[in-house]
Amino acid sequence: MKVNSNEFSGLTAIVTGAGSGIGLEVAKGLTARGATVFGFDINEGEMADTATFIKCDIGDAQSVTNAF
Repeated sequence: MKVNSNEFSGLTAIVTGAGSGIGLEVAKGLTARGATVFGFDINEGEMADTATFIKCDIGDAQSVTNAF
């Protein structure tokens, strides 16, 4: 599949679970298409080169509030 590297230029995305697995792959895809990505996860995992890590447990309302 051809990737348009500017498809999401100027857009910001929050990806939950971006430290690994599907969340990491979504973050990589959005970054490759020009989006600014913030990865919400308990652990940074492998997202260092892909997204800005925000420590957040989405199962905890206070953690989500603090992330913003």
